Amino acid sequence: MYSFWSEFSGQSSVLNNIDNLFINFYPNPVTDFLYLKIEGWDKPVLIEIMSEIGQLIYSELTKNKMNVINLSALPKGVYILNLSSGNKNRAETLIKR
Repeated sequence: MYSFWSEFSGQSSVLNNIDNLFINFYPNPVTDFLYLKIEGWDKPVLIEIMSEIGQLIYSELTKNKMNVINLSALPKGVYILNLSSGNKNRAETLIKR
């Protein structure tokens, strides 16, 4: 089940499924800082940002529920935000302005 809503000055996305995994990231499109809230994951989460051609741009293994990622130096474009932990995976489109 997916739901989307507007928060702050940009778009925010929340993903929710029957495993009680919650992801909230904003703003999207992003200009400088991406705020990423992760809840319900019982193991560390690998956060990856990939270019459209599959080039790894950013990677971090975290146990933090709230993460701030500085994307100010990233060129404008479309990217993929990947989150994985154990056998649980999520992928979302991220737009950089």
